[in-house]
Amino acid sequence: MPRYVLLIIDDPNREWATPDAAGQSLAKMGQFAGELAKQGKIQGGSPLKGMAEAVRVQARGGALQVTDGPFPETKEMIAGFFVIEAADRDEALAIAKRCPHAEIGPVELREVMEVGPPS
Repeated sequence: MPRYVLLIIDDPNREWATPDAAGQSLAKMGQFAGELAKQGKIQGGSPLKGMAEAVRVQARGGALQVTDGPFPETKEMIAGFFVIEAADRDEALAIAKRCPHAEIGPVELREVMEVGPPS
């Protein structure tokens, strides 16, 4: 069965109206994950820590550059992810449409490219 990743995209500068609003949003995401678990659709996932704790590694001109976050030019960040199993893209899309985060930000759906075990 194909696997898909739901990428939870968020604005790194978004501020919650209240701490309670943030808690309610996390609770909805937890309920969503619980529903997927009961259906046997979820393989994993987790929220990610903020951009202030991120690090980027990139080779430029033959040298590795390491840049500590936050990254001021960033308009979107991956705030978390779910790895799900679905019969096909249509079923995966139906699951993505149920994700509560879609009410406040994008949920990106990507199929996992299966490459096999390392040699």
